[in-house]
Amino acid sequence: METKSLNPFARFWLNGLKIMMLLFAVLCMQSAQAQDPAQYGTPFAGVPNPMDANIYQVNIRPFSAAGNLAGVTARLDQIKALGINVVYILPVYPHGTDSRSSISPYCIKDFESVATEYGTLTDLRALVDGAHSRGMAVLMDFVVNGTSWDHPWITANPSWYVQSGGVIQQLSSYTDVAALNFSNTAMRTAIINSMRYWVFAANVDGFRCDFANNPPLDFWTQAISNLRGITTHKLLMLAEGDRQANLQSGFDYNFGFNIYYNALVPIHSGSSVATIQTSLNYEYADATGSQQLAHYTDNQDVNGTSTGLTVFGGTAGVMANFIVCAYMRGVPFLYDGQEVAFNTPIPWPWNTVKINWAGNTAVTAEFTKVLGYRNTSTAIRRGTMTNYSNTNVCAFTKTSGTEKVVVLVNLRNSTSTFVVPAALAGSYKDAYTGAAVTLTSGATISLAAYQYMVSTNQGAGSGGTTTYYQIINRWQATSYLYDSGNGKVSYGTTPTTTNYQWTKVDAGSGYFLLKNRATGNLMHVEDQNGAVEATVGNTTWYSAMWSAPVASGAWVNLQNRWQTADLINIEGLVGYAQYAGAQTSFYSAQWQFVNPVTGP
Repeated sequence: METKSLNPFARFWLNGLKIMMLLFAVLCMQSAQAQDPAQYGTPFAGVPNPMDANIYQVNIRPFSAAGNLAGVTARLDQIKALGINVVYILPVYPHGTDSRSSISPYCIKDFESVATEYGTLTDLRALVDGAHSRGMAVLMDFVVNGTSWDHPWITANPSWYVQSGGVIQQLSSYTDVAALNFSNTAMRTAIINSMRYWVFAANVDGFRCDFANNPPLDFWTQAISNLRGITTHKLLMLAEGDRQANLQSGFDYNFGFNIYYNALVPIHSGSSVATIQTSLNYEYADATGSQQLAHYTDNQDVNGTSTGLTVFGGTAGVMANFIVCAYMRGVPFLYDGQEVAFNTPIPWPWNTVKINWAGNTAVTAEFTKVLGYRNTSTAIRRGTMTNYSNTNVCAFTKTSGTEKVVVLVNLRNSTSTFVVPAALAGSYKDAYTGAAVTLTSGATISLAAYQYMVSTNQGAGSGGTTTYYQIINRWQATSYLYDSGNGKVSYGTTPTTTNYQWTKVDAGSGYFLLKNRATGNLMHVEDQNGAVEATVGNTTWYSAMWSAPVASGAWVNLQNRWQTADLINIEGLVGYAQYAGAQTSFYSAQWQFVNPVTGP
């Protein structure tokens, strides 16, 4: 309505009403957030792009002798060493205790507390802090579909539950869980507020959402939109479901049920490898941008009666299928104990078996090799996949810019052959050893049972021919650059780990990339946030390319290609390397590459 035609009093009254309505809207927005607790800790800046995740599932009860959160925290170094950057933990909440409930972690009595069997909120915070300090994000398992039968909502808010004839109904076939009613807006708000609680109270980085196919899609749209409104956090959302439209609701990931049950398992029994592409086509029908599928060879559900080792015929079969999960399309999902070939099923509710960590260290090394190379290869994580498979051999390329990776995986427990198509012909290096590989058009390659070959045109991915250096500062004569695992390049005086080792990768035109040996991260200034960064980056970024003009004698500056005025320096002594505020003559901006070593 135009106000210019009104008399002054009416105009004053109408304008005042508009102001009151605006204030009311602001107050409503504020009150919608009023339930949030104070933010614990600093939101984690190192949450990976969904395409770059290597996810590790922790089943808390069998994970350690005590079966608690502290037992998980104690093994964070081992998890990180595998090449993991996302840790997902099963539910930590108190379970129901009445006669209709069960001790299942998914039979939840309180959505906003930590069960005493696992520890305390302080213990959860310690786990999250420990993961963040090692460069890993943490996802909590969350259940929106139902509660235990003795949850306070049962008596306080019975309308929040699905009812028939006034009787609250169970959730699907789960007799221990009462089904929540998604037609009730108050219930929706309460569930979403409980998810928000953990983002603030424990500083977690997202959620794995149980039985995600069950709620209506508009609930997920509402919930995820609300959570992403917490702009201080970058959250990852994993749907434990295969409903294609889950991705349209805002999830970053769907679960790879389809490829596991309709492709990998049947292929092991003799079906054609072509079924993998059929499953991928289904899984990615609604995916856009960075949305991915989480692919696995084992998890807490399938592991209850038989492990991945049983399903896929032993370690070699697991690793062959894991290559498909990790490299073909999607992100890899590793279940705790797989890395030591623990071959004892852990039945629901997961309280009768403890993982024996003194297992097969050779398997640990193989998983580390596979995940480590994924961390170093932009093509594997983000590249375009082209399928060349035959009936027995899963064959594909991944390309990104000039990087090309060729993957051949024999998914049979017997020798299989593969005829090299013209598109794959060329000279490569073994991605793991650096050995020369020549693929000749029309040649027949024989692959032993479950053998896999990964070849790259970018040189050795982690082979013995790579030379690594420490990078020492002139001003602070005992300070070396290292990847501190929090997204930044720091400097320290005890260069005893591979986090202090960097290799130069030719980027053309006189520039090079600096890749960290321990993490595979690239040194760059892409975000222009004041810190020299260390993340997976992109090999085509000018922000990750450096030159080394001589500054004085044996000392050089490290000058960025994108921002040519940017020199890596530690002038501010702020704990991390900076890129601005230094001149070429500053000793704080002068470096030497020292102590060269070769290795994987």
